[in-house]
This record gives sequence, structure tokens and C-alpha cells, in this order.
Amino acid sequence: RACTAKEQWLVAVYHRPAYTSDANHAPGSLLMRDLNLHEMGFDLVVNAHAHNYERILDQHGLMHVICGLGGATKRGKLNAGSPYVPTGSQMFFSSNNGFLRFSANEAEMQFEMVTVENEVVDRVTLQKLHPRYVDCDGYGYANA
Repeated sequence: RACTAKEQWLVAVYHRPAYTSDANHAPGSLLMRDLNLHEMGFDLVVNAHAHNYERILDQHGLMHVICGLGGATKRGKLNAGSPYVPTGSQMFFSSNNGFLRFSANEAEMQFEMVTVENEVVDRVTLQKLHPRYVDCDGYGYANA
């Protein structure tokens, strides 16, 4: 049975990222990659755990954002030639502590990576082009 989610935007938030270029945590959680979040209709994935900021577009076109810059020792990125650097890594930052700031309406969601000095390091706007249809029974949306 196919249906759409009642919420305008679906954002998956969990601790360990599925993908990361973090020198201490690459290549990320293989277990979390098996969730097939793109099939469930999610628009964005937000993680922490790695002590940096990274924006990754996975092989299905789903964006993953990692922001673990809350105050712990910041970590660097793997060398570009490493086989563990995700091919979809679009932005990496680990020079300062910071946070993510979100805003959304029916058509767009914007997020920014902002340092503790209020410097915007990265800004992304996602467009809601059409509703995603998912197998409601297969993914726990029986009451959708």
C-alpha cells in the first residue's frame, strides 16, 4: 500500500553517521546504510558522532549532514586518496565549534552550519518538488 507522510518534511536524526570522512570514524556505520531511508521518503539525514561538519550526497541523492562540533576535540578529514572518503562528500569543516540552524516552509528547507562566532560556513536550500510515496505497511507507517 503506497501513501504519503503527513509531515511536510521528513528528517532522520540519529547519532552515528552512515557515511563520514572523519579520520577517526570513517567509513561510517554500515548498519545505518542498510536503513534505506531514501525508500522511506526521508528528505534529509542529520547526524553527529564525528567531531566535524560534513555534507554528503549519497548514491540515492539523499543528503546526509554531520555536525559534531559541540565542543569536543575537533577531528580532521581523511586524505583525499583514501578509499574511505565518501564519493558524495561535498563540504567538510573542522576549524571551529558550531551548530546547525534550520528553517522550512512547504516548498523549501534551509539549513546553515554556523560557528559559535555566528559565521555561516555552509548554507543549503532543499526544494520540496513532490511528495514521496512509500510502502506504509512495510516501514511502520500503518496509521498514515
